[in-house]
Amino acid sequence: ACPDAAQICKTMDIGAGDIASYCLPRWPRLCDPCEASAQCTALGVPDGACVDHGAAGTFCGAGCGDDSDCPTGFRCAQATSVEGAPTSECVPEGDEAGLYGACTCSPAAQAEGLATSCAAVVALPDGATATCPGTRACGEAGLGPCSAPPPSAEVCDGVDNDCDGQTDNLACDDDNVCTTDICKPGAGGGCVFEPVSAGTPCTEDGNACT
Repeated sequence: ACPDAAQICKTMDIGAGDIASYCLPRWPRLCDPCEASAQCTALGVPDGACVDHGAAGTFCGAGCGDDSDCPTGFRCAQATSVEGAPTSECVPEGDEAGLYGACTCSPAAQAEGLATSCAAVVALPDGATATCPGTRACGEAGLGPCSAPPPSAEVCDGVDNDCDGQTDNLACDDDNVCTTDICKPGAGGGCVFEPVSAGTPCTEDGNACT
């Protein structure tokens, strides 16, 4: 028998044909930041998977059959590993919508500086959703914030504001057919609206004087 429910008795081959039983942590990697499921396995407890928590990042689960297999504050959920495999894993209890709760860093994860990818996601004024990637890591103060800058509508500044892989795209438009719209980012730059060349038909601005 092991001292408490946080430990599990595992029989292991210790070499030379000898077998021994040990009390090991039942959930040794649970909630550790990860990038691959191989990071979520531990000596005697090989059934953890790296689970996608959405924008919050990817964190280790622990194999389970039902909620009783998980520690307090966790539930057994159908999840998908980062490798795309379906799995049943202990995850932090979340809200009524079924979203996962927040993970915290274990002392071991803090000591190792474990990290995960993450994202900042916002809805843009035009109804589209923008996502900027970043990272977050365990440190002395626990799990740090995501380093991703908050995405915003694209403007002419030489920065990929909405994180779509294109810089200054569709950033300048004064809705005037009598001007040529040019983006000139940098010092003293920005959107420039130059009159079209002399002799160019320009009758769609609703002004009879142009």
